[in-house]
Amino acid sequence: MKKELTLKQCFGWALVTLALLGVLFYAVAHEQLNYKINSTDAVTPSFNTGELVAGNVVDQTFSVEDDDLRTVGIYLQTAGRENTGSLTVSILSGKEVLWRTEIDVSSVEDSAYYQMTPLLAGVAGKQLTLRVTSVNGQPGNALYLCCGNSYSAGRGQVEVPVSNSATLNGTLLNGQLCMEIGTGKQLWFGAYYWLFYAVFMLYAAGYGLYVLRCDRKGKLCGALRFLLAMKNYRFLLEQLVNRDFKTKYKRSMLGVLWSFLNPLLTMVVQYIVFSTLFKSDIENYPAYLLSGIICFTYFNEAVNQCMVSITGNATLITKVYLPKYILPISKALSTGINLLLSLIPLLAVVLLTGEGITPAILLLPFGLCCLFAFSLGIGMMLATSMVFFRDTQFLWGIASMLWMYLTPVFYPESIIPEKLMTLYKMNPLYHVIRFVRTILLDGVSPEPKAYLLCAIACIVPLILGLRIFRRNQNKFILYI
Repeated sequence: MKKELTLKQCFGWALVTLALLGVLFYAVAHEQLNYKINSTDAVTPSFNTGELVAGNVVDQTFSVEDDDLRTVGIYLQTAGRENTGSLTVSILSGKEVLWRTEIDVSSVEDSAYYQMTPLLAGVAGKQLTLRVTSVNGQPGNALYLCCGNSYSAGRGQVEVPVSNSATLNGTLLNGQLCMEIGTGKQLWFGAYYWLFYAVFMLYAAGYGLYVLRCDRKGKLCGALRFLLAMKNYRFLLEQLVNRDFKTKYKRSMLGVLWSFLNPLLTMVVQYIVFSTLFKSDIENYPAYLLSGIICFTYFNEAVNQCMVSITGNATLITKVYLPKYILPISKALSTGINLLLSLIPLLAVVLLTGEGITPAILLLPFGLCCLFAFSLGIGMMLATSMVFFRDTQFLWGIASMLWMYLTPVFYPESIIPEKLMTLYKMNPLYHVIRFVRTILLDGVSPEPKAYLLCAIACIVPLILGLRIFRRNQNKFILYI
């Protein structure tokens, strides 16, 4: 009776925790669950329209695929002088003026995008025209509008269609206006979030009742096996994790401080090497670089430790019975302590480089759990392979180096050619690192799709790793 009451309390607290997490998640991420903000790629500036003197009119047609038009930016040049006068910027649908504003040209920065916020709703699929009119520009004292006939795709340039070129006083130019367009799209997931979560809670409650029923009848199910394993081997798991963590820094003068210094020193070296190549393409490059280093370092170390967890504990396995999956799990957990310690210098760099810590940081554990699950899944596959094929560790050394270069750790994903992006996004680490960076660098929750992609990219390898490990674990003793 006491055991059943304890089990009831366990599932009762689990349901309360899930309910609170659902409310907290919506409170932090509700904006990104209901609304997605997109931005278009601007053409590369290659020429200008000439001085926009009084009466000059530049038109650029464009369309919006999303529901709302939020922001518009146009690339202006001042020729390095303080100009006077004003420009009128309008957005038209046919002949109807949807929005209009006036720009004081004396406040414009040279060779930069001037951002405006039309906030127009319900324009999806409409053919719109951006019209820039010089009200009183004078020769020698007027602005220039920049245009281009190609845009960046990776490290190359793709030509834009001539049919969508801008016009100056009705004359077709040989390129488009350099424009940045920000759009917004309503997401259906946010509208039905509470319905989805209610269904999830009903399923969790139903599964809890099923587990309690199995316990009363003396039957074992997956959850009961997990709880029994945690009860019986929790002490062993704690001891293995403590042993692995302490052994790593044994006889080291700095000890645990290396958990802080390793990622920082690696970041400094890579920052010196790569900042001249990628700094201009990435905002807050130090935080961008360090977040990628920490995530990939954990993945690489966890997989390396898991890979030798069976062969490295041959004496223990042959003398004492224990569930063999405890060994790779303990390696992934002990390496996880270093990951958590590495987050301290990462958060310090984020703060020191001017980025604030927002409530979105509360969503970071989801990304870290996905990283743990993915690393453990790959580690269990390699641990199984290592028992039967000892060259696995050497092959993995080459594969891990290649994996690092295929992951945006120190370079922006924008350098990848568009035609290869679909293949590139099949890398699970791409989604996990992107998830972590969105939280730390943008200070917001990732979009709902990012949660799904992270979960799929990490749960599938974990399930495969567990199945491969389980099917072969009884043969380990014959080969170690």
